[in-house]
Amino acid sequence: MTHHRIPQPTSCFSGDPYSRRWSGRHPHESGRRLPDGTPEPGKPIIVNCKPTHLGDNEEDRPAGVYLCDDCADQLQQVLADLPALLRDLGDATCKQTAFVQHGSRHGQQQARDEAPVDFNPSASHARAKLLTAVRRLGSRTVHQLVVDPTAAEIAHEITVAASRGQRIIDSPPSLWFYGACPECRTELYLERIDGDDPEATIHCDSCGYAANLQAHNRAQLNAGEDRMLTVTELVSAITTAGEVVTRNQIDGWIRRGGLPREQRPIPRWRDGRLVAELVYVYRLGDVRDLALQAEIRKASA
Repeated sequence: MTHHRIPQPTSCFSGDPYSRRWSGRHPHESGRRLPDGTPEPGKPIIVNCKPTHLGDNEEDRPAGVYLCDDCADQLQQVLADLPALLRDLGDATCKQTAFVQHGSRHGQQQARDEAPVDFNPSASHARAKLLTAVRRLGSRTVHQLVVDPTAAEIAHEITVAASRGQRIIDSPPSLWFYGACPECRTELYLERIDGDDPEATIHCDSCGYAANLQAHNRAQLNAGEDRMLTVTELVSAITTAGEVVTRNQIDGWIRRGGLPREQRPIPRWRDGRLVAELVYVYRLGDVRDLALQAEIRKASA
């Protein structure tokens, strides 16, 4: 595969290295296909091999083998992507390129002008984590790795790091609003955070605040207890913060008259024109209190 670079703060590559799709992806559950008719790739593969993968009973498991065949095959798929992925992350570290998703119709990178060249800490961190993980493999093949007692741990670490790198390459940076900083009230606009990444944080450059996504969402709930939200908004906000509530629970509290409510006009399109419809809204703090009481009763039952 040919890799062409021009001596400017932009990069231009031939289409060949980037027309390939990531091997380390699960099939897409929806069954959707790309414009060329091939299946749309799903989520990145993360190997999480358990002893039970080798046999339900300990005596049935092969001696001296610590990674099952299926997980070994998945690790091999991810390893096939590493040369291209490390190269892409190296280029992205200096924000030299604008990537399109691997598996897109054209599968090419488009050159863009950027002066001066910036540093992308997310790409740099992802590349460093991936290199650290791969060093644990050493020069061994997957076939040689399976007899290492730490094989499952190494496979998991490599595939998690590769997954993080793929997401950075395949997802162009875009700013999302994450509410106000709970410490200094600065409005937080950041690149979208992957909720499945335990190391991903919401941070505030103004005061140094940092928290993982779930903790940050819970802080937002605590700061907005007087907000009036629809049932759909309540379920989304509360469950995103890791707390438990269902639409059926809220409907039950409403029927029993245990949840005060107000009406709020919501703009909607009807017959080609914008109209205001009245909908019921409920105080966030009231619903959280009832949900907490329900969880306590459930735990004590």
